[in-house]
Amino acid sequence: MGTTVSAELLNELEALGAPRSSVHELDRASAKNVSYLDLTRGVSVSWSSSRRVQPTAVVEYERKPILYVVDSSSLAGGPEGHAHEVEALRTRLACRGDVAWLAVRKPGVLTIYSLGLGSLPEGVTVEPAKVGRPTFIQDLAIKGWGALDARASQQAAIGQVFHDVLLKLVTNASTQLLASPALVGRVDDVLSLVGRALFARFLVDRGIMNRTTFPDFPGDHVTCFDNAKNAAQTCRWLDHTFNGELLELSSDNYAAFFSEIERVDDRAFEPLARILFHAPDGQLLIRETWGDIDFAHVPAGLLSEVYEQFAHAHGPVAQDKDKTKLAKAESIHYTPRSVAGFILDQAFDAIRTRAKNEARILDPAAGGGVFLVLALRRLVAAEWEANGRPTRKRLREILYGQLRGFDINNSALKLAALSLYLTALELDPDTDDLQDIAFDPMIGHVLLLTRGPEEAHPNSFVLGSLGPTVTSEHDQKYDLTISNPPWTSWKGDAAKRLNLAVKEIVKRVAAARSAAPSEEPTLLDRLSRFKNADARPDLAFVWRAMEWTVDNGVIAFALHARLLFNREGTGADARNALFSALRVTGILNGTALRNTAVWPNVTAQWCLLFAHNRVPRANDAFHFLSPQIESGLNESGTMRVDYASATPVEFARLSSQPDLLKILFRGTSLDADLLAKLRRRNLPTLKAYWQGEGLMAGEGYKVAGDNPKPAPEMQGWPDLRKSRKERVNLGFSVDVAKLDGFDHDEVERARDPGIYDPPLLVLPVSIQYQRDNGVGFIFRERVAYSESFFGYSAAQLREGASHDLVRYLHVLTASALFIYNALMTSSQFGIERETLQKEDVDSFPVMPLSALTKQQLKWVRLTSLAIEMGKCPWDVVDECVADIYGLSKADQQVIKDTLSVSLTYSDRRDAAERPPTAVEIRSFVAELGERLQAHFSIVNAPVRITFDEMPNGAWCFLNVTCGNQAVEPWLHRWLIELGRQSGSTQIFAEAGPGHLGIAMLAQYRYWTLSRARLCARTVISQHSDHLLRNLEAVVKHG
Repeated sequence: MGTTVSAELLNELEALGAPRSSVHELDRASAKNVSYLDLTRGVSVSWSSSRRVQPTAVVEYERKPILYVVDSSSLAGGPEGHAHEVEALRTRLACRGDVAWLAVRKPGVLTIYSLGLGSLPEGVTVEPAKVGRPTFIQDLAIKGWGALDARASQQAAIGQVFHDVLLKLVTNASTQLLASPALVGRVDDVLSLVGRALFARFLVDRGIMNRTTFPDFPGDHVTCFDNAKNAAQTCRWLDHTFNGELLELSSDNYAAFFSEIERVDDRAFEPLARILFHAPDGQLLIRETWGDIDFAHVPAGLLSEVYEQFAHAHGPVAQDKDKTKLAKAESIHYTPRSVAGFILDQAFDAIRTRAKNEARILDPAAGGGVFLVLALRRLVAAEWEANGRPTRKRLREILYGQLRGFDINNSALKLAALSLYLTALELDPDTDDLQDIAFDPMIGHVLLLTRGPEEAHPNSFVLGSLGPTVTSEHDQKYDLTISNPPWTSWKGDAAKRLNLAVKEIVKRVAAARSAAPSEEPTLLDRLSRFKNADARPDLAFVWRAMEWTVDNGVIAFALHARLLFNREGTGADARNALFSALRVTGILNGTALRNTAVWPNVTAQWCLLFAHNRVPRANDAFHFLSPQIESGLNESGTMRVDYASATPVEFARLSSQPDLLKILFRGTSLDADLLAKLRRRNLPTLKAYWQGEGLMAGEGYKVAGDNPKPAPEMQGWPDLRKSRKERVNLGFSVDVAKLDGFDHDEVERARDPGIYDPPLLVLPVSIQYQRDNGVGFIFRERVAYSESFFGYSAAQLREGASHDLVRYLHVLTASALFIYNALMTSSQFGIERETLQKEDVDSFPVMPLSALTKQQLKWVRLTSLAIEMGKCPWDVVDECVADIYGLSKADQQVIKDTLSVSLTYSDRRDAAERPPTAVEIRSFVAELGERLQAHFSIVNAPVRITFDEMPNGAWCFLNVTCGNQAVEPWLHRWLIELGRQSGSTQIFAEAGPGHLGIAMLAQYRYWTLSRARLCARTVISQHSDHLLRNLEAVVKHG
């Protein structure tokens, strides 16, 4: 029972920071609330006759629900009745799988509860008119209950994510079935039985399996898996109604199949019966049992996601030497709904090739069907907007005529079919009329098995969609091709097959897209040198998508982010080839969010690529965006997408500066400017400089191997050795007399003896950059060192110069500029590694020793000596190196600020997220004011900046005024802008003439002095006219 949202409620929510565009009314079904249909109509639930209270409205944040609101007037009875209905509602809402909250409204007062399983906790009361906190909704999304300073019991409740509860119950049921003597070892059958029981529970709770649709069932439908007879009858009905496309059992003679299970173990049906169990009269037991769950509110996408993740983790094992889980080895890919939803929303909105409600959509690596399920919802919403709510007939036309999915795994396709059946039933406009509920077959029509006849199951390394099984009938057919294809590298003969296939695909695409023969170089020429780097299939799918997608259609993929950060070699060539052939429009780099709940259990760097299917023009640019870690937000599976901070990148610039995306990922435009400044000096890399001087450098000796040889010349040398697996703390100096002598009879590789000659600097192969523990150190006599280290010997120079050069390198490698350069340019450090490798050291740009002045050389000698003595003179080190490289104070500040928030070490991540201190805010304001005043001084206009404190809020607010302009209220304008840009980190709101409001996230990463410089740039370039408007009026009216 929902009620219309009142103007008073909208005003109250706005006072708490909910833009009106983020509030969805739930009084009736509409295209805008397709995701909330279970809350906008009375769902028929056969097992419950209880009264159902529905929320009045929902507030969204980043297109996800954050706060449901129910009017207290719709609750029955006195306080005890209210509490009972609120408890039931918060639990039903939790079944939707959202990390959100419930607000019970009385005029002027909201009492807020977390969603979740468990008894109703004490609510937190908020009075919008009195709280004076327009950031409340943002605080709730980012900080959770921490935004309210609520008690620990509430925090525990919100952490009880329903997804995990459902996965736990599914896993427990499977474990119990596998423990039965009748099913031990029968993993395939157990997965199918659990999947069928879940499907039946969904149908029962939705009122779809009932006396009308299944009249032959003898008893209550909740007993449909209680025994052999009921289970057999139910499976026959499911096969008839859904075309036999549900998860297969090992026999379709269901009477015999289930009778044999019952004969061996008459208790084997208990786990399946529990899946169908309900609490009496629909009341929820709240004890994390199947009776707690109301499948009338579990989205089909969540159910399929949980089952897909379950199959991924617990499914059968592939017959390969690594015993890989089959679901992982083949195409059952677990893609979180939130990530898939983001990709689909962005891509669907970009379709221009036909009306969106008529668009054709393909997922060529469909897995469990998450993209297809979401696409069906968007197509239905688009049809609803265009022509009114689609009938069942039109809904089926969309399902069978506009969606296609390919996969090499038949079980995955059946899971996708189940997901689509569930979603179609969820979207059906008239589930009270169930006479013609049966579906046409989906597999072979909507869902196509692409494993070729010669590609035996369960071998996962087959071409599938990339091979001849997918014929030319699919070419130039789809308005959107969207997928998360496999990322894992292929090996051996499989890799050769893949690379040959990709070569042919690229050749076809290049030929089809090449310009006129007179144009040089043609696209065909540019792509002729393409190689599929690392034999990974994900980019191959993108190339094949160029053939499937109509001209100017949309291509959207989740990919491994190695595409972005390779600086040279085949990886960089692969990126250049792709960006030459495809009009890439946007890339979201998710690397910072690996190992978070945004994409659980993904440790690899990842990105999302969006493109239009055409050849790019010369000056085309794409937008590059890198969401940062925000622990509170990420824990709910949400990422902040700040479109305003996306950087336009021209492909031509990326081709000439292959580390540009890494710079923009870990830094800002100020970092790009600083790196460009250094590069204009055309300094040699350390590797080139060392080789140019005829000097020796390299990794130390290697012991283990197949062809060991004696190393008599090294016997007795002082030996610096340590296992690669041990953490290496070099300290600042080493007493050579305390080192053991080299005593290996044989080594695999002794290396060139010249790399051990003094003077030399030795560094660990993996450098954990913690300057107070030491970085590298100097040897003045010959020492041996193992492969855990690499050394730079200056022995070939004359004696004085050799010692100066080693000391110089000692200072350079201890400097902030050294680690900064690696953070900005390395393809590994700051991405998947927290340590520097030799290639990162070798790539450092070196100012030649001969270019140093006498004073600088003296400074280097003294600074190196101070490091060896353990004085830790890091400010002096950085000042010395800055002087040598000609870095200004502003440049040094950029380096300091970037390292303080962008290094991947845990203390730096924490520092980046914490709120700025009062001192840091004052420093930011002073820097911003100084730069603005310098700009406006030409018109003698004083600039004043004030700070509005919002205690414990997610945002901070600044007022910038020019002249004598008074500060005017402007938070309503902020809310309007926030409605347009919910993921913003910084919002500029032009208030009265001469007054600019600036709202910024209260995270230190946005309050450094370098960020103040960037803020000043934005104010000057985009808002100067507004700030001067008051002065113009004064002049005009003189």
